[in-house]
Amino acid sequence: MPRFYEKLHAGIVAAIEAKPWWQQTLARWAIRAGDRRARATRDGTALSATDRLAASVAESLVLRRIRGVMGGNLRYLVSGFGADAGVAARALSRARLPGAGGLRHEREHRSGSANRPQCYRFSTVGRPMAGSEVKLARTASCCCAGRGFSAAIWVNLTPATGSDADGFLASGDYAGIDAEGFVSLHGRKSEVFKTSTGRRIAPAIVESHLRQIPYVEHTVLFGANRPFVAAVLAVSEAALAQPAAAADRPTPTCGQPPRRCARTSPARTRDLPDYLRPAGRPC
Repeated sequence: MPRFYEKLHAGIVAAIEAKPWWQQTLARWAIRAGDRRARATRDGTALSATDRLAASVAESLVLRRIRGVMGGNLRYLVSGFGADAGVAARALSRARLPGAGGLRHEREHRSGSANRPQCYRFSTVGRPMAGSEVKLARTASCCCAGRGFSAAIWVNLTPATGSDADGFLASGDYAGIDAEGFVSLHGRKSEVFKTSTGRRIAPAIVESHLRQIPYVEHTVLFGANRPFVAAVLAVSEAALAQPAAAADRPTPTCGQPPRRCARTSPARTRDLPDYLRPAGRPC
């Protein structure tokens, strides 16, 4: 499940921030070096001599220790995919733990698309697998067909209960397909709501960003029929009590979690469009 990888990432971040300042500085430098290596691998480009040296030093001093949390032989992280999984997957790839997420129809448990180790894109469920087809309905909902979705499996299904006249089965997700055929999920149709300004909001994407805050356990986004969205955060008192020296984790003040949320949440959502940034953050 994507939530497992979010917790893994949050745990690694918390462990780094609990170290002395010089170890934090070293770890962040190593992660930046790992990010440059990961981007070059994804893009098929060559690293400069300086970046190769930096990646080698980062690997020996820091990154292999981060991978050691999951065992020394781990090479890939595989998960069913949600609209919110890209943030943690991108971060873990810097330590050479690339994730391979895939789309499965929840009713039939058949795979429709997947990222591959040498062909993947963050925040997507990859390209359709051999023998499968993925298309978008007029409402931008995701539909799947192919050998894994044979008519024999759909004995009791009709167009009203999931399949269309061409034999495509609705996955229940809003989705998009880019020019290279990668499928991205934008949220479950049952969870998407509309604001009073006419924006359709998929809560999973915003909630995933907020769950990257180390002391946040759970979060829920609201805003149906309102001009803005608001988030309710459930925080961990134990995490709040831990010392933190990072810029986005101010000195703990356990008795005032709303103030900490107000300081930290904007930093975690700054890469989102304005209409997706929570205007209220009750804790």
